[in-house]
Amino acid sequence: MKRKKLLQKLQSFLDKPDAARKKDIKKAHDLIKELGDKQAKLESKLDEATDEKERHKIRKNIEVIKLQREKGADLLSELRGEADEH
Repeated sequence: MKRKKLLQKLQSFLDKPDAARKKDIKKAHDLIKELGDKQAKLESKLDEATDEKERHKIRKNIEVIKLQREKGADLLSELRGEADEH
């Protein structure tokens, strides 16, 4: 899946109410994992890139993915904690 589509799916998950999110914990985990894979690919692509404009664009994409993964991971751990309490 493309980076933009993965980010849209994660944002959609983050925008859902808590009750709906609890049902989709597995999907969210998979999305975060896919974003991690995408981030790793971009990081290796960054090592190979020589054009400074291209490097800047890749760094920007990596930063967006990193921030979204952190936000998703925080929410996921919060939801898992709530799910364990019930």
